[in-house]
Amino acid sequence: MDLTVRNYKLWRGGSGAFSCTLYVDGRRAALVMYDGKGGPFMLNWAPSDRMRCGGPLCTKVQAWVEALPRVCDPQTGILKRTLDSIIDKCIAEFLEAQQLRRWCRSKTVVRIPGDKEGTYRTWSWLPTSKLRKHIEARYPGAEILNDRFDLTA
Repeated sequence: MDLTVRNYKLWRGGSGAFSCTLYVDGRRAALVMYDGKGGPFMLNWAPSDRMRCGGPLCTKVQAWVEALPRVCDPQTGILKRTLDSIIDKCIAEFLEAQQLRRWCRSKTVVRIPGDKEGTYRTWSWLPTSKLRKHIEARYPGAEILNDRFDLTA
């Protein structure tokens, strides 16, 4: 099962409140909202397919989450995965891809093997053949992230 997030909007006020749309296997499934006051996410399942909490897709997603292996947290021990934790991870991936796309419009962004997760190196200009050769020679196995995004539009 593939869960993705789109249309992420941070609400005003600096409280961390947001809304986004949850997609399951490419289909719009729910509107996710968080009020920034703590507690779980609020999910409004898409009414177009009569998917309500307890509906077919909601039940399928909850069963999939329950079947996932437990995660070991070094500080607190073993944790059970929840739909909120999976949505939170999807949001983090969405925001990281959004930031990378923004950087790739005006810079060369490179991920070098051995760097910490989430660490990227940038050059202040777009990739040229000369810069690509330099990066490949100096950092074997490096990935130029500009190749991930189609930024021609």
